[in-house]
Amino acid sequence: MRTDVVRSGCIMTNEAEFSALQRKLRREEEKVAALEGMIEGKTRELFQEHEKSRRFGAHFAGIVETVPNPLFLVDDELKIELVNSAALALVGVERSKLIGASLTTILSMREISRVMGARRDESGIVSNIETNLQGKGGKLVPVILSASVMREAGSEREKTIFVAFDVSERRALEAQLLQSQKLESVGQLAAGIAHELNTPIQYIRDNMSFLTTEFQKIKEIVESCIKFCESVEAGSVPLGEARAILGKVRESDLGYLLSEIPKAIHETYNGAESVARIVRAMKEFSHPGTTELVEVDLNKAIQSVATISRNEWKYVAELVLDLDPHLPAVPCFVGELNQAILNIIVNASHAIEDALSKRGDDRGVLTVVTRQRGHEVDILISDTGTGIPEDVQPRIYEPFYTTKEVGRGSGQGLAIAYSTIVKKHKGKLDFRTQMGCGTTFIITLDTRLGKSSTNA
Repeated sequence: MRTDVVRSGCIMTNEAEFSALQRKLRREEEKVAALEGMIEGKTRELFQEHEKSRRFGAHFAGIVETVPNPLFLVDDELKIELVNSAALALVGVERSKLIGASLTTILSMREISRVMGARRDESGIVSNIETNLQGKGGKLVPVILSASVMREAGSEREKTIFVAFDVSERRALEAQLLQSQKLESVGQLAAGIAHELNTPIQYIRDNMSFLTTEFQKIKEIVESCIKFCESVEAGSVPLGEARAILGKVRESDLGYLLSEIPKAIHETYNGAESVARIVRAMKEFSHPGTTELVEVDLNKAIQSVATISRNEWKYVAELVLDLDPHLPAVPCFVGELNQAILNIIVNASHAIEDALSKRGDDRGVLTVVTRQRGHEVDILISDTGTGIPEDVQPRIYEPFYTTKEVGRGSGQGLAIAYSTIVKKHKGKLDFRTQMGCGTTFIITLDTRLGKSSTNA
């Protein structure tokens, strides 16, 4: 009985354990099933997110491709990660060669630093930076560049989106417009230039007429002297010939001729030099120039502009040129700078003319000064004109704004000068004025412009 009980107790204990194990197994199976369901759900979610991300990526790439402006996505190591078709067309490089390449292959490190260091707006975007991208074969493409920095989600790494705007056509149109403006200025100055040429040409012609006439007299005397010398050499002294020669000398007033002919030759030479100087100045001013910065002798440029504009100021003012002989060469777009200086000088001469009629003076003074201050060079153009009224001062650089009568001013002179000096040369154009006393315009240019503002 005891054994059975024990056996029966053992059986009962084993059955209880078995039942407990079954319950535990069912619970574990339920947990596994729940975990498998969770994993399946998460896998489905991840797959859906991946598909959504893939579709978004494809959609984003499609959007980037449709952006009409060239676009470059660059990582924090300046590696190009993404470009669109417009960017490839702009620089003329295949996508496979551009993706993964350094941005420095198309934009110099100096220019990258300049763009990234430029002043940002409230949204953190750098915009409207003029530079050049380097394309296939080293060709420089002028662009306006904008840059925007973004941070990767959950990362400290940054990426930069560069958007470019090709301004090649605009530059070409600007060059054509500038040349048209220069030729228009030449046309307006043509009558005065013709008069400036006419004066030296007139005394060249008069002197040549004098020399032609008097040369014939001298020729006759020289021929007679040669004949007389030949007779003497032959052993005879023909007194009649000697008297005839002396008669011709007295008739021709040889002393006067020997005194005046050198003067006539000198005047003719000076006249030819004057003509050459005017023509040279016209050639330098009218030349289309270059689309790149070149080292310019500002003193020489000012002298050329003063020469071709002489007829504008010579009747109303004395011109004083106080040019620093030690002035360094300055990187400029020479044709455009010449035009700006001309516009200011012509404006100054008009202001002096207006002042003369009001004050009753005979002549004013037009002064052009050059000087160096550190890395900057100043050009000061001063007049003894009427001064600029206070209510007019805020508008003097506005295109087409003028206080002159119709036919005397187009309102473009100072607007062009401002655009050329401030926008094109990154310089400054200021003025000081006093009513009834005159105005001084101050052009400031940086001698380091070529080293800091252009793409190598």
